[in-house]
Amino acid sequence: MSAFFHSGSYSFPRFTRTPFITSLLLTCIYALTTLVYYSRIQPVVPLFYSLAQATEYLAPKIWIFVFPSMSAVMLLIHIWILRFIHTHDRLIILVFCWMTVILQLLIGIALFRILLLIL
Repeated sequence: MSAFFHSGSYSFPRFTRTPFITSLLLTCIYALTTLVYYSRIQPVVPLFYSLAQATEYLAPKIWIFVFPSMSAVMLLIHIWILRFIHTHDRLIILVFCWMTVILQLLIGIALFRILLLIL
C-alpha cells in the first residue's frame, strides 16, 4: 500500500486514473459548453423546470454555471475521499471511482437538457 504515497505526497493508484481523468474531461467539457452558450441564451433560463408552478422555474442565466461548478466540486470531494479509502478493497475503490463518472454524466445530462430547452 505504500505505492499510494510517492515521495511524501499523494498520488493516484494506477487503476483509478482512468475514471478520474474521464471525470476531469467531462467537467472541462461542461465548463466549455456553458461558456460557449452563455452569451447565446436568454436572460432567464428554465433551470428548475420540474417545479410544480411555472412562475418558479425561471432563474437568471448566470445560474447555468451551477452545473459545471457542481461537477468540479463533486470531483474534488471524491478525490479527497479517495485519500481516506485507499486501504479498502480494490473493487470498492473502483466502484467508487466509476460512480464519480456516472454522477458526472448525470450532471451533464441535466445541463444539456436545459440547454436544449433554451436553444
